[in-house]
Amino acid sequence: MVSMETDSAGDPEDSVSRVLEQERVSLVDLLSDQDPHVLSQLLCLVEDPGVREGLQLLGDPRQRASGLVDHFQHVGAQAAARFLEAVCMACVDIPMHLESLFMSVSEPATGDIGYQTSTSRSPTAASDVKRPRLDHIQSYTDATKSFLLQKHQRVTKNVAREVRLDETWVSLRRKVIPRGRDRAARPQATTTSSSSTSSSSTSSSSTSSPSTSTTPSSASSELQDVEEAGVEDRVAVTSLLRCPSQATVLLGAAGSGKTLLMYSLAQRWAQGAYPDLMLLFLLEFRQLNSIDQPDVSLRDLLFRFLLPATDDEQAAAVLEYILRNPEKVCFIFDGYDEFRGKFTSANNPRGGGALLRGGAFDPCRPLPMAELLAGLCRQRILPQCTLLVTCRPRDVADLVDVARCRVGELLGFDKDAIREYARHYFRGRRRGGGDGDESLAEEAIRHLTSSRHLLAMCHVPALCHICCVCLEHLFSQERGSGPGGGGVTTTGPKTQKETTTGTITGRTTGTDTITKKMTGREPVQLPSTLTQVYFQILAAFLSRRRTLSNGMEDEDVRRTGDVTHNNVPQVHSHNRNDSMQQTGTNTHNAAAHTTHTPLHKTATQTRNTTHTRDVGVLAELASRIQELGRLALSGLDESRIVFPSERLRPDLAHFGTATGLLCPVDVMLGDGSSRPGVSFMHLTMQEFLAALHLVTSPEVPESRFKSKLTLRTRWTAKNEPKSVFTDSLQLYLCGLLASDCTAHLLQLAGGEGGGVGGAKPHQVVQKRRAQVVKVLESFAASANLSGPKLVELCRCTHEAQDARLAAKVGSRQSFELRNIRLTPVDLEALAYVVTAAAEREEGTEQGAVLDFGGCSMETECLTMLHGCRNVEALVFRSRKYNDEFAEALSAVIPTIQPLTRLQFTNSKLSDAGATELVLALAKCPLLEHVDLSNNLMTDSCLKGILDSFPKLPSLTTLLLGRNSYTWSGLFGLVEKAMNCDTLQRLLIKGAGAMERSEEVQEFNLHFISKHSVNNLNNLDQEEEAAKTLQWTNYSLSETQLKAWCGVLKRCLGLNKLDVSSNALRNKGVKELLGLLPSLGSLQEVILSENGVDLDGMVLIADLLYTCPHLVEVDASHCGDQKLILTFLPSKRKQTTAPRQTRSQRRSCDSTYVEQDTHHLRKTFSLTHSEIQTSSMERLCKTLGKVPGMLDLDFSCGIFEDATIDVLVRNLPCMTALQLLRLSHVQMSTEGALSLVRCLADCPRVQALELRPRGEAFIKFMKTKAEHATCRLTQYQMNCRNMEKLSGILEHCARISHLDLSGNLLKDEGVQVLMDWLPKLRIRKSVNLNTNGLTQAGALHLVSCISCETVVAVEVRLGHEERSLIHFIQESAQEKSLSLRECNFTTEHVQKLVEILLTCPTLVTLELSCKTLLSDSLTILSDLAKLCSLRNLEMRDNGLCSEAIETFFQLVSPHHLQWNISIEEAWMSDEAVVALVAGCLNVNSNIQEIEVTSNLMTLSLAGHRGVTNHSRNSVGTGSSLKSIRFSNCDVKGQHLCALQPALAASALLQEIDLYLNRIGPEGADFIVSILHTLENLRKLSLQTKPPTEYEIVPIIDALRQCPNLQSISLSGCLISDMGAVKLGETLPSLPHLKCIEVICGCRGNFRLSRCSGWSPPRGLEVVRGIAQCRTLEGLRLEHLELSEEALSCLALGLSHMTSMTSLRLSGISMVTASPEQRNITTHTQPLMAALRGCNGMEQIELEAIRLGEMGVQELVKHIPTWTQLRHISLADNCIGDGAGETLLRSLAHCPAVEILNLSKNRLGPASATQLGKVLSRLTCLRVINLSENPITAEGALRLSEGLMNLKQLTKLHLTAVETPELTCVANALRHCVNIEDVSMGWNGCGDEVALKLAEVLPKCVKLRRLDLESNRIRKEGAKSLAENLEFSFSVEVVRLWRNQFISDDERVALRALEPRISFSST
Repeated sequence: MVSMETDSAGDPEDSVSRVLEQERVSLVDLLSDQDPHVLSQLLCLVEDPGVREGLQLLGDPRQRASGLVDHFQHVGAQAAARFLEAVCMACVDIPMHLESLFMSVSEPATGDIGYQTSTSRSPTAASDVKRPRLDHIQSYTDATKSFLLQKHQRVTKNVAREVRLDETWVSLRRKVIPRGRDRAARPQATTTSSSSTSSSSTSSSSTSSPSTSTTPSSASSELQDVEEAGVEDRVAVTSLLRCPSQATVLLGAAGSGKTLLMYSLAQRWAQGAYPDLMLLFLLEFRQLNSIDQPDVSLRDLLFRFLLPATDDEQAAAVLEYILRNPEKVCFIFDGYDEFRGKFTSANNPRGGGALLRGGAFDPCRPLPMAELLAGLCRQRILPQCTLLVTCRPRDVADLVDVARCRVGELLGFDKDAIREYARHYFRGRRRGGGDGDESLAEEAIRHLTSSRHLLAMCHVPALCHICCVCLEHLFSQERGSGPGGGGVTTTGPKTQKETTTGTITGRTTGTDTITKKMTGREPVQLPSTLTQVYFQILAAFLSRRRTLSNGMEDEDVRRTGDVTHNNVPQVHSHNRNDSMQQTGTNTHNAAAHTTHTPLHKTATQTRNTTHTRDVGVLAELASRIQELGRLALSGLDESRIVFPSERLRPDLAHFGTATGLLCPVDVMLGDGSSRPGVSFMHLTMQEFLAALHLVTSPEVPESRFKSKLTLRTRWTAKNEPKSVFTDSLQLYLCGLLASDCTAHLLQLAGGEGGGVGGAKPHQVVQKRRAQVVKVLESFAASANLSGPKLVELCRCTHEAQDARLAAKVGSRQSFELRNIRLTPVDLEALAYVVTAAAEREEGTEQGAVLDFGGCSMETECLTMLHGCRNVEALVFRSRKYNDEFAEALSAVIPTIQPLTRLQFTNSKLSDAGATELVLALAKCPLLEHVDLSNNLMTDSCLKGILDSFPKLPSLTTLLLGRNSYTWSGLFGLVEKAMNCDTLQRLLIKGAGAMERSEEVQEFNLHFISKHSVNNLNNLDQEEEAAKTLQWTNYSLSETQLKAWCGVLKRCLGLNKLDVSSNALRNKGVKELLGLLPSLGSLQEVILSENGVDLDGMVLIADLLYTCPHLVEVDASHCGDQKLILTFLPSKRKQTTAPRQTRSQRRSCDSTYVEQDTHHLRKTFSLTHSEIQTSSMERLCKTLGKVPGMLDLDFSCGIFEDATIDVLVRNLPCMTALQLLRLSHVQMSTEGALSLVRCLADCPRVQALELRPRGEAFIKFMKTKAEHATCRLTQYQMNCRNMEKLSGILEHCARISHLDLSGNLLKDEGVQVLMDWLPKLRIRKSVNLNTNGLTQAGALHLVSCISCETVVAVEVRLGHEERSLIHFIQESAQEKSLSLRECNFTTEHVQKLVEILLTCPTLVTLELSCKTLLSDSLTILSDLAKLCSLRNLEMRDNGLCSEAIETFFQLVSPHHLQWNISIEEAWMSDEAVVALVAGCLNVNSNIQEIEVTSNLMTLSLAGHRGVTNHSRNSVGTGSSLKSIRFSNCDVKGQHLCALQPALAASALLQEIDLYLNRIGPEGADFIVSILHTLENLRKLSLQTKPPTEYEIVPIIDALRQCPNLQSISLSGCLISDMGAVKLGETLPSLPHLKCIEVICGCRGNFRLSRCSGWSPPRGLEVVRGIAQCRTLEGLRLEHLELSEEALSCLALGLSHMTSMTSLRLSGISMVTASPEQRNITTHTQPLMAALRGCNGMEQIELEAIRLGEMGVQELVKHIPTWTQLRHISLADNCIGDGAGETLLRSLAHCPAVEILNLSKNRLGPASATQLGKVLSRLTCLRVINLSENPITAEGALRLSEGLMNLKQLTKLHLTAVETPELTCVANALRHCVNIEDVSMGWNGCGDEVALKLAEVLPKCVKLRRLDLESNRIRKEGAKSLAENLEFSFSVEVVRLWRNQFISDDERVALRALEPRISFSST
């Protein structure tokens, strides 16, 4: 390698050329591994467009990189130097030696691109540039050194001892990105270096820090990659400036000593420690905040605000030197977290803003302060200077471009440093004003190291100092009885459990005992939280103020006001706000003047006295503290820690500086001058005082207080606003919640006497406390907190010292704390909340998971987890964790007894650390899961692990992959593991069969818990455990394969063997299969992805014959991708011998198999394969020898016609074949027709279904099949194919169903089939749907109606094309023809008539949906001549009334019976009445007429000798018996047209009128005809809207109909007069048997007085009904009756013993309140009145609130109603118990057909009872249990009963509160007549939909399936749509409100099957 010195000494051009030549290979490697955009940037440096374009066309990155390097080797030194410089700037992961070499031979870099452009001139021009004078540079350098030495002296004035930079450690974290060739596969564990890369190698590496790590929203895989890539180097602070041109960010919390270290580094530089650096500038951001000048130039920044130059010439020379030699310049920026501005995004290309405007950087040009500083900190100005920036961790995101710098974090004190600091602090200090006591330091050390919370705090140097101050303060105030004072203890109450064990949550009590034994003194209290510590330190400072006020000021105290900032008495760490350096002196003085306490005081008195004294100090100075708190809070709001003197009163300033809470500073002004100001002694003290003000001041609004209660994160997004000054504020706000702080807060809030603004102090404090608790509880309930925020929440909770709150926070199931640095303080808080949860939730089985993946922590942190309870799992996953870390963890793990899972992966764990860890884990009896994969363990260590771990009683999983294995060791480990008694599964996965690598990617062992084994009562000790061995992804050589097979022979109890992806090929598989006889317990072998071909598959097929245990072969892609062999399970447990040897058992098994051979069903599956003819021949010959039953599966294969011929030829010989699957097989149409030939050749074929895309199969019977179905669909068949198919089918006499749908046969193909149809012996049906037929094709189908065997033809030519032919089943049947949407022309109609006239047996004819569009009169006249027709249906054919009347006139009177239905859109209101009248006039044979909506149905009965009338004559002697109008918009006035016809209808017996309005004309008409109809038996009158006055004369006219048997008045508003008339009329009708009175709208049960009568008149109606004792049917619905009327009704019912139908739904009491109108209290008498009605057939009692009592009375009579057919008790508040009783009684009613119990409270007990009863109710047709909570158990029991209901047509289970209805869906296959199923609003998923899809084809009559408002997804809906193809009867499947189906998926499903509906209607 060319050295830097050599290059600089020689010719520059030679140096550049030599470097490019010698480092060419390394440079090409580096460039080829970069991202594509890096090469694109470097290509822009190529000036020749042709060369640049040629390089861009190269596709391979390495070729492009090689060409780029070759180009710059020949273009000159300047261009090459610029190229090397650009490489250093743009590339990542560049080795340090390359970077240093390239930068040394390239030209000195300028400040930025613009400056470089302006200085790249010709050599002549360059020589004219005036070089800086070295004397100016040297003089300024000397001045800078002197200045920095002076600053260092001031900063370290009162530091306890000299700062030792060489012993101050920094953790450098850098992100190592794998190079391109390494990204595909991870490096092996055996090649991983055991030591960290040296710090020097990080100069050009990409770095990462806790604040820039993977965000919480990252995927787990990405997060793990980041964790694996993170590498930390432990380096000394002195090394930070030893790498020239390197940018470094130093992170540290407040109090970690960053400022002190920076000045110490500057001192080292001034003393000549860094000779490569000529200039060093140290700038403090907090001083820069004071510059009120908006724009500042670099010149001003250096010479105006830092160190002025002697003159302009020197300033210019220094600037020029800096610009020309940036690598010799160092900038240190201290405290970015204190900067009030915010840098723009580091990734923003305009991050420098105006830096590049104008083309060059001008150092004299003013820029915004933030922009200038951002350019310097991000090295966009002077990119090659050495840079060091300090800040707090979270602010690094927007500070620098971390891809170009290192990030380090200051490490805190370890225990030794804490001890050393405490000794120095307490050296020479006195206890309680006595003489010097050397034991004081040791006692303090004991307190600091034995108290967990103090030890955790002391890891931060500033907090360590504070703890020492607190101890000293307490020592000075103690009043004990022993010599020298008392001891110290922690505060906080103990729980009962803690008192017993001596352990407090988060702290120990051992110090108390030690102190008492050694000193003879009772201990005093020590603060338990950081907040309480600050209360003590505040008290110490304020006590000093008291001393000063008493005039006892000494020299040290007087000097306090002159102490400068940045002086903290620490060993090496320094706090930025340095008045804390005074703490030791001030507290010492305060202690010296403290009044002594009598020695006989007890410890309790000491605590109380100390507490009282502190409270008194706070009360005395409360107003001053409030003012300081107000100032502190305003500073935090303004991001300010330095305050001008005018911001506070002189007396307050004097008070603050006198106490040491404030310290004087110099505030820098815009002109470079300074003025006096103050700052708080430390930022944490400023935050503490601000928190006190927030909590105690009533003037702080609630919103402002809550805004401060936020959780800080250490992951700071770059687009988030910077929040600088609130590191600990939220901690103090929470800490003030503790009860120990209450007294202090009350004093600060104004004492007990009153507060500010009328609020009492305790109210203010209590309100703040409640707000804090509420906020923290909301955070605790959040499931989306990131790791850093979880840590912050734990710390806040620990400060609050609230056990209940801590339990809530610690009750989380998982704490994911990934990729952040954790301190002992963090672990202390985490342990506190987790243990608190355990203490509060005793008995809970769910513990917490602590995931430390990628976290940085020292080993001391682990001690905080000692004895931590409620920890279920620990996760450590990072290369940061080594053997030392594992040893520390081993000491902690045995103390965590609930531990069930440990993950220690991706680390540097070798044999030494693993051995310690295993010994520790052996002491964890509950351990279930251990993951030690991806470490550095070897065979010997892993063997020891296998010896130890299986002995753990609860262990179930052990992961050991990616460690250092050898082949011999691996085989030994496998054999050892497989012979372990409790082993269940062993997985070994290699790096890949093609890689020839020995790396073990996975080595996983799964065990059966010994607890589970011990619980087995009858465990056969001779029985080996079922075991699974998975050995995958290896390429075994022949020798290794033999050795491996030897291992398999020695594996006992092997149940499943997975050897996939091992490149065994046919030879290896054959050798492996040779082991099968020795592996008797084997049940499954997986041989997938081993390179097996068809020859190997033939070999395996032979095993089905030779190996009786082999029952299934599942293979795909000729056996190459999937190959699984399944064997019979062992039958050993069926033997009767109590003890048998292994050979005896195998003998028994063999005997069993031989006996059961002919009953075994074996499967050979070879899918996704292209099978050649020769291979098919061999397969068929081999498989033909298999005994028993055989299933073949060739799905998704590719078959040539010759291959299919071979298959068909061999099928008759394969006698064991039961099923041949050919789904999705690619074959020609000719091939499919060849397969159809097997119907004739093989009589065992039962079903053949073939389709090119979908399920296809051939089913066989054991013997000859009586019937066979043939489905050949979705092929494109022409006439030639149809001829061939017909010829084949002619020789098969067993076909029952022929399905040729979807084949696009068109008219010609159908004609061919119709010609062959008489020759085909088809027994049931032919399906020709979707074949593209026209009207001609339809007529071809119609022509077959005359065929002797055809019984029905259906043709529909619309959007849903349908063509079906049905054949005679048993005997000759009447024929029917249905034609829809045919759009026949005149020619087609004539042909149709000709065909119809040739069919004398045609009985039913349907012509609908625009079939008769032309010449309708002609066809109607011809149809009238068809004497055989009995049923004629014509819908939507555009017929006019004249044509219809003509047709009825032409209908032959000699027809014995005609049923004619005609539907047209115009048939309504007056038009339809006129049509009915016209038909009655022209045909006197009409017996019944019914008009519903737009449909008119007439029934005619012919009579010999009767002729029809002409159109204009009026018929006499009409045969009309019944006339009904319903829902056809008829009004009363329209009925007048029927007057003549009805007047002549003396035989009329029934009138049913549903009128829109009666009107006077309608009422007169009805009254008039009632006088003439003496034979009228039934009158039904329903009106809409209700009428009142018209109904009275109609009721009065009823007396004229003495033979009236049934009266129905629905919707009639009966007035009092009408009620009287009705009550008088009903008893006068002697033959009356049925009464129906329905008031209001059906279903509306709460209409007020809808009956229209008053209560007394309603009673008249009921009395009239009660007198009709011969009634057989009574329907009173939605009536409001009085209490007396209900009693009268009950009395009347008791005498109606002939009652068969009772319907009393919706009856309410008119006198009750609206809430109690239902007849709840009167249902029992009504039910009791039914005692004698033994002939009851129908009972409907809906919505009358029967309740428990009513049901109990009802069930007394139900057993006597043996003829009951219909029972409806919906909406009656029937509970589960009453329902069970009711359903049990129904067992006596076997004739029940309809059961409606919806809208009740029936539960699983009722459903279970119904399931039992259903076996007796075989006549049931309708079941409605909707809106009942029957639950999953009830559904299961109900489904068992449904299997018995063959007559069931409707099943409604809507909203039954369970999604588990799969069992019900499965039961529907037994309900062969089911038509309507509803399962909506149950949350059913795909499992129900899939089961329904399976059942659909079996429900041949199903019309409607409602699945709305469930949770069905695309898979379930698609399955339903696909299976609808075989469900011809289904009209609609409703899937509305299944929101998991997207809009696009809905469109696709509708396109697939239009009957799928997503509409709400």
